[in-house]
This record gives sequence, C-alpha cells and structure tokens, in this order.
Amino acid sequence: MINRNKIFYFLLGIILFLMAYTASFSARENTSGLSAYEGLHFMVGFMQNEYKIISIDDGIDLNIFIATKELANIRIQYPDGKKNVFQMGPDTLHQEIVSTSYECRDTSEAILHNGISIDSDVPLTVYCFSSQDLTSDSYSAIPVTNWGHEYIVVSQPNNYYDEKDQLGNITKIIRNSEFMVLASYDDTKVKILLSEDTKMGKKAGDSIEVTLNKGDCYLVKSADNCNGDGDLTGT
Repeated sequence: MINRNKIFYFLLGIILFLMAYTASFSARENTSGLSAYEGLHFMVGFMQNEYKIISIDDGIDLNIFIATKELANIRIQYPDGKKNVFQMGPDTLHQEIVSTSYECRDTSEAILHNGISIDSDVPLTVYCFSSQDLTSDSYSAIPVTNWGHEYIVVSQPNNYYDEKDQLGNITKIIRNSEFMVLASYDDTKVKILLSEDTKMGKKAGDSIEVTLNKGDCYLVKSADNCNGDGDLTGT
C-alpha cells in the first residue's frame, strides 16, 4: 500500500533541496567565490526522528541528496568501512539511500560512530532528509571548511503523546528536546554548557566535556520533564 504522507514529504524535500541548490549556484555565478553551502568535503549525520518507529512496515527513510554543476568524482565513506565511489555529470542530482542503522537513536550523552563523509574533486551541495510516517526532518549540509568553533542550540521544549495499548491503558510518552554534535577531525574536544537538565542526569548550568574523533556523533536529549519544559535552546 502506498504511504501518501511519506511520498508527499519526500517530494517536498526534493523541491526544497532543488530550491537551495538553485540559490546556491546562483550566488556562485554572481560572486567570485562559492556559496557557504558549496564545498569539497562534508560530514553528515542523522538525529533521532520521533520517539519511536511509527510504522513497522514503512520504517524510516534516510537519504542524502548531492548536486553538482560540474563533472564530479565523489566518494561517500560510511563509518563501518562501506563506501560508494561514483561519478556525476554536470547539472545532475544523486540520491544516496542510507541504512537506518546510521541514525542516532535511543541514546543520550553517548558517543556513536555514525558520521558519513562525502568528498569530491569539485564543489557540491548536499542535503540530508529523514522521513517516516507523518514526520520528516531535513537540513542543508554545511561543508567542513565552513564549520565554526562555537554554536548556540535552537531546539523546542518537550511535548508528549498519549499512547493507548490494546487494553485501553494510556501512557504518556515524552518527545524530548535534542541536539547533536558531529566531529570531522580526530581529537575534537567539545565543551557543552547546558541550558536544561538532560536525560542522563546532568543539570542546567552543568557542562559536559567530551573528546570526539572523526565521524563521531554525540546526541544530547533533555530530561523526561513534563510538556513544555526541557527546552535545550540556549545550550
């Protein structure tokens, strides 16, 4: 059976990517440099999308979309050693279907080696898309050369679902505020100053110090507070 919601969000994601792609290369044509979204080296990752897998039959779709204006030789390197090396023609779009095993799910404040690197000999734009039934997440990836050293999180407060079991009993399921740090270099030292309590017991105002290596992801979720609390914005 065709899941129309997933098809809609999938097509919407492609349209948004093509809009960003067009704007990116339009900016390039009008300036002597590249757009901030164009680059030769990317490191990407996928945060948890929703508190659970909503449909066991449909699961989660993880995709990376890559666009280029020139003939490009591309290498996608997965954290488990798998790789995809291929060539793209000018003005083409590549869809890379990603295993759901690379999503950072059901953990907080633990290092997961789930980062995916993308390298090319000419500038690319990269767009990541995560979708399951009734929910989709996406972002335009920033090339590693344009990464910074200090960031402030923009998230949302906790909310919850009333989930009913087969006997009619209702359990409140928390959907946690979250953010993720991704490293592109070995021995990356990260200090996180928290604006809210975390799932693993850290308190607002506490700091987390962790050392990450290339491809490491560090997902942080808020504590299971009530609806409207736990917003990690400002971290």
